[in-house]
Amino acid sequence: MPTLIRDAGVDVPAFDPTDPALHRDPGPLYRYLRERAPALELADGTWIVTRHADVARLLRSRAISSAQIGGDPGGPAATLAENGKHLILASDPPVHTRRRGAVAHRFTSHPVEALAPVVEAHVAHRLDDLAAALDRDGRADLVEVVCGRIPMDTLCSLLGLPPEAAPDLRRWTTALVDGLDPWADGAAADRAGAALDEVVAFLAPQLAARRAVPRDDLVSVLATAPDLTPDEQLHNTVLFLNAGLDTSGDLLANAVARLLETPGAWAHLAADPAGRAAAVGEEVARYDSPVQFSMRRTVDPVEVAGTGVPAGRPLLLGLGAANRDPEVFDDPDVFAVDRADRRHLAFGGGAHLCLGAPVARLEAAVTLRELARRFPTLHLAGEAAWRPRLAFRGRAVVPVAATASPRSSPSAARLDGSSGVSPRRRSGLPGRGEPPAPGRCA
Repeated sequence: MPTLIRDAGVDVPAFDPTDPALHRDPGPLYRYLRERAPALELADGTWIVTRHADVARLLRSRAISSAQIGGDPGGPAATLAENGKHLILASDPPVHTRRRGAVAHRFTSHPVEALAPVVEAHVAHRLDDLAAALDRDGRADLVEVVCGRIPMDTLCSLLGLPPEAAPDLRRWTTALVDGLDPWADGAAADRAGAALDEVVAFLAPQLAARRAVPRDDLVSVLATAPDLTPDEQLHNTVLFLNAGLDTSGDLLANAVARLLETPGAWAHLAADPAGRAAAVGEEVARYDSPVQFSMRRTVDPVEVAGTGVPAGRPLLLGLGAANRDPEVFDDPDVFAVDRADRRHLAFGGGAHLCLGAPVARLEAAVTLRELARRFPTLHLAGEAAWRPRLAFRGRAVVPVAATASPRSSPSAARLDGSSGVSPRRRSGLPGRGEPPAPGRCA
């Protein structure tokens, strides 16, 4: 059902988050809102903010809160609301500072560098699967064979979860993301609540085992964190699983699909995969942001573009709309593979800048680099259709065909590091001493 816009003194069209045309291309509506109603109240009392300067400011403002997200009557299923009370991303300082501090050291430069060979091995394995599928069938769905699997492979390694659980974990996280969409219907919310019950039942014994015998993995860090309560340990394990899978897979699928849909873009990447993959990944994050909205609530009244937003109102901070703001980006509605400006907000900002952003960037850089190196003739073999949701934006399928390159070559990255090239250089990430690109929300 369309979410009708209140009379705000401008002729604004109805905002229908179920409209397939909006899923395919929200840019025109975002442009209209930025120009005509940059702070707009929907009929249900929710406010949408769409200009980059306003979104960036509010992401860092103490006048808005993350702590109340997930507990609204009429929102997602009750189990989701209960889960939300314990999460890093659904809290404010000082609670947020305590929760985030318990795990932040696992996402600094050294641990991410150490993860690079692991990601490279997973990518190589999944691209072998892609080559086999193309040899066998002549085409393949990149979401199923590659983009949906590499983040799960990485998460199982990072968290220390058994790879054989991957099918269930993917099913649960997909249901959770569907139910957490701001416009999810009751059925989607109920499915998400049921999935949460199942994933909690799976993860609780994993945490108990790590308390008894810790390992070098993120589940052990969470299970033994003295600053986290047992509920916080459990539900933030769910958070890392959920946040690190669906949106990371969407980033990969959005990247390849957009490159193949844009004339000359795949050839541009394939001409210098190692030198261009990281920058291309950043432009995809800006142009096709997997997370289109960040949910908050006003604690105090705030002013946005001359409009007063009262205290206690839900806010949807339009990350996707901000990333198309012409006040910040030249030709923002153009997908430019050589764009150097990285001021996008795809990974949020402020205290909730995404903890997992370095891992998502690593996955994107390595996957795009190796996919372009091994499959320079990759092309679409059908429509790369969008999923029927707006807040979490990704492709449902990316059908491709190609002539595979050799499965290995002297130029391929050595997974044991013996090439003498650092993991950050192999992946296309900035080296030590180089400024990191801006950051996702945790």
